[in-house]
Amino acid sequence: MKNFLKSILRTRLINVDQAVTIFGRQFNKEGFHPIVKTIKEYQRNEDISVENTSLYRYHNKFTPEDMCQAFGYDSSMCDLPLYVFPWGKFRLGCNKLKDRLKSRFCGPTELGQIQKQYNDTINLYKSIKKSGHQVVRHKSVIGGTYIINKNNDKRFIVLQGNHRMSVLSALGYDKVLVYTMDGYLKKIEESKIDSWKEVLRGNCGKDLALKIFNSFYNGKGNFKY
Repeated sequence: MKNFLKSILRTRLINVDQAVTIFGRQFNKEGFHPIVKTIKEYQRNEDISVENTSLYRYHNKFTPEDMCQAFGYDSSMCDLPLYVFPWGKFRLGCNKLKDRLKSRFCGPTELGQIQKQYNDTINLYKSIKKSGHQVVRHKSVIGGTYIINKNNDKRFIVLQGNHRMSVLSALGYDKVLVYTMDGYLKKIEESKIDSWKEVLRGNCGKDLALKIFNSFYNGKGNFKY
C-alpha cells in the first residue's frame, strides 16, 4: 500500500491519444493496436475464436529480431537488440535481455500463450465494463515513461498496464490516470539525443535514433495485420 500511495503522488491524467506502446502503437481509434482491435472484434462477435483475432495475427506476423526491424528498418542500420532503444532500456540498471519468445509485446508466440492472453484480456474487459476502472481498489494505475519532443509535445509510453489501457480505450474512455515508476526512466527528451546511451556507444546513429523517436508521434508503428 505504501508504494501505491507513493505512485499516486506521481499520477497524472492524460488523453488516451497520448498513450503509445513501446513500439509506438497508438491506443486510440487512429492506431492499430492488436489488443484494442481484438476487444472490438469480441464486441461484435462474442463467439470469435482466437485464431480469427487481430491479436493472433499480430503475434504471428510481427516477429522482429531487433529494434531496427521492430520499427520497420533494415537490421544493418543499427546494433540494437530487441527492447534496447537508442536511449537505452526503460528499466534503470537492467542488463538482462528480454526473451522475445516469452514476450507479450511481439511474436512469434505459441497458440497457448496467445489464448491465455486473449482470455485474460476478455476477462479484464468484462470486469471493467461491469464495475468501471476501480483504480484505488485494485491499485491499478497505469505505469510508464514520458517521451517529449522539442515542441514539448508529450506522449506516454505504457510499460505496465497495456491490457488495461487497451480495455479503457475500447470502452470509450477519453482520459486515463498514469504514473512514472520507481526504477524506470521518468522521461525521454529529444533535446538530449546527444546523450542517449546507445547513440553515445555508437550502436545507433543519430539520424536513425531520431526516426525511431519520431515513430512515437507519426504513427509509423501502426502496422496493420
